Amino acid sequence: LTGADHVIIKSTFVRNVTNTDNFYQSLCTNNSISKHLITNELKPTSKYKDLIKAGNLIIIPDKGVSGCGASFWPRQRLNSYYKEDIYQNPNKIGNWISSELAKSRSANNNRLYTEQHIVTPTAEVILKGVAETLASTALCTLSINLFCKNVTGFSTNLKEYDAKTAKHNSIGWLYNHYHKGSRSNIVLRDFVSEGKNRKIIDFNLNNRDVMVRGRAEKDDSFGKVFSSGDYNGDGVADLLVGYPTEDINGDNDAGAVTVVYGGDSLPSKGLSMLSSRGFHQDSSGLSGMFTEGGDLFGSALASGDFNNDGFDDVAIGSPNEDIDGKSNVGMVTVLYGGNKGLTTSGYQLLKEANISKGKQEKEDKFGFALASHDFDGDGYDDLAIGSPYEDIGSKDNAGVVYVSYGTSNGLSKKRISRFHQNNSGLERMAAEKDDRFGHELAAGDFNGDGLGDLAVGAPYEDLGDGDDEGMVVVLFGTTQGLRTMEYRFYHGDRSGFAGSAEKNDHFGYTLAAGDFNNDGLDELVIGVPYEDLGSGGNNNDGNVFVLRGTSNGPSRNSIREIHQDKSGVHGSAEKDDKFGFALTTGDFDGDGYQDLAIGSPTEDLAGKDNGGKVDVFFGSGNGLRLSGSREYNQNKNNITGSVEKDDKFGYSLMAGDFDGDDNDDLVIGVPFEDLGSGGNNNDGTVHVLYGDSDRDLNGREQEVRQGTR
Repeated sequence: LTGADHVIIKSTFVRNVTNTDNFYQSLCTNNSISKHLITNELKPTSKYKDLIKAGNLIIIPDKGVSGCGASFWPRQRLNSYYKEDIYQNPNKIGNWISSELAKSRSANNNRLYTEQHIVTPTAEVILKGVAETLASTALCTLSINLFCKNVTGFSTNLKEYDAKTAKHNSIGWLYNHYHKGSRSNIVLRDFVSEGKNRKIIDFNLNNRDVMVRGRAEKDDSFGKVFSSGDYNGDGVADLLVGYPTEDINGDNDAGAVTVVYGGDSLPSKGLSMLSSRGFHQDSSGLSGMFTEGGDLFGSALASGDFNNDGFDDVAIGSPNEDIDGKSNVGMVTVLYGGNKGLTTSGYQLLKEANISKGKQEKEDKFGFALASHDFDGDGYDDLAIGSPYEDIGSKDNAGVVYVSYGTSNGLSKKRISRFHQNNSGLERMAAEKDDRFGHELAAGDFNGDGLGDLAVGAPYEDLGDGDDEGMVVVLFGTTQGLRTMEYRFYHGDRSGFAGSAEKNDHFGYTLAAGDFNNDGLDELVIGVPYEDLGSGGNNNDGNVFVLRGTSNGPSRNSIREIHQDKSGVHGSAEKDDKFGFALTTGDFDGDGYQDLAIGSPTEDLAGKDNGGKVDVFFGSGNGLRLSGSREYNQNKNNITGSVEKDDKFGYSLMAGDFDGDDNDDLVIGVPFEDLGSGGNNNDGTVHVLYGDSDRDLNGREQEVRQGTR
């Protein structure tokens, strides 16, 4: 195995017929100098021999599996081989087990090893996997990934064999692989009993798909919400995935989140399933909390270093949490980072009753939206919390935003700011029924003073005689925190915006911030996914406005409009595309200018309704450019899967540098993806497109999902 650093071998186990845990596997390697020699003349006979038509190394089931003999042979000379067997017993059905082939022996029983030298430059390694089972248990997946130094991996062509041809009634699998430091891809052919359905799962070096703890189930909608931060302080971004409709311990839609850690070195370069962890309200260490049906834990996420210890922390919204017998009051859970990542140690619970003098009321939905930034410049990140259904006086669902300021002990429950449209200083504002101020939040430094500012969406604001046209308010940071003085407000009838405010536009339904021209001031991105365009009667085509940052805040004198009827934008504006439903910013090509990704999750593609797509626009010295944009969907760009009805690819978006290469990577949620053949609907999955300087974002992709497909 010339040039190999590690071989990681992973497998998972599933219950097939009974509740047995009596399953084991052995894995062995062959490439050392001093053990058993195999001469060029040795060609053992095998009933599989006639099936093998390609490949230099052949791997077949070892003895002990339904009476198959142990047979393998080289197609060219193999000077020597070394064998070491590892037998592993999973402690629980469904668990993952990993073994590592390293360059030195280890006391770890789960570590295989190979000596540092290879016999000849053309010597190869045989990796022989042995799966032995009872009739009641089946191997679900096994992946073997070869991580090589100073080479670029690419796939080999592999043949598929079925169990019937092989006359093997338990688990029959075989594959071929040829590797001289430049090829890396192994596909397991998994057959569970003759005549039964079989699965083919392909994990390869370029993708290294991530399967996190848990099981993909109907209506989990894994990937509906994201956040990103460096929770373990290793200098590489980690990904937090929210799936608020996950069922926990029989409680429907209780909600959960999973953190998947990034890495900048092999074997964990990029996101790794070996280091994922899930949290929910029944998690160990969260005393005083428990799951309830409909809590929607994980509906909103925001990351920041709230205690300034060098590790990012995360706030998790549960807007439908019932408190003291009142329904959907809402709550925020804060988990703190450390050198081992996110833990429940020192967690905080933020509620309206314990952070303000305000009244905790039914249907407030505190924690519906979250955003983080250092609004007062003290070095501690602060947390903005949207409570868009809170009543102001007699105005139902007018909406409130709370800000809890960071301290060395975490987020403060005493130093709190409370904003609504009847605040002193917001003279041109007025709280009205169903405005939903705080429905969406985004933080950035829009005026370049080094202090975080907050954009607040009120997408159901009524203007004039219309309904739900929408509005955005920007509050600026000061050394005393966010203040209403010199605030800015924006809506479709203000000068500078193309078109006019219309009924049900929901201006400000989505928001984002990013420095697209690298001038040190963030631009404000306003999504209007329900905007109607043109005179053709289209509804909900979608539109996005980008306001340039200036010393006075986002400017109406420099607005770029982006929609699908604009030159340079892929596709065309169509009914119910909802272009702008999701937004995120990141420097995907590493040129120092942030870029903008826009999701259109209900775009129809290839005759499939609501297949969904994502467009990426790149920054420059003059800001975002429409020319040279890229379009991504599941029918192109080497993205796993294919466009299917109601997948809603691009429903959620996030950016972060998960492999430490100074190019941000793009995370795309497909929370309504159906997985497997079991009839599950809306299990959900996540695609990660790794950034690179060529702006293609298609050289490397990972799929992150729960459990088995």
